[in-house]
Amino acid sequence: RIDNDKGYSPDNCRWITRAENNCNQRIRKDNKTGYRGVTYRRGRYECSVRMNGKKIYLGSHKTDAEYVARLRDKFIIDNKLNRTLNFKV
Repeated sequence: RIDNDKGYSPDNCRWITRAENNCNQRIRKDNKTGYRGVTYRRGRYECSVRMNGKKIYLGSHKTDAEYVARLRDKFIIDNKLNRTLNFKV
């Protein structure tokens, strides 16, 4: 589906790759940071991105989840990756 919040109808469906479909997801309910791709681990907010089957660590911050989310978005934009951003450009 193009929009996960809408139903299955011809105007809301399209053929896409598995990778594109994986990017078209809501933020998980158990995500306590509120940002895509940001986790809280060992007392720090961390982010990473999977690219070509490898996990690329992007950075961390002790108190600022938004800073880490912006690091992730910048990496996605700079590398022209097909991922959902946390912030509008």
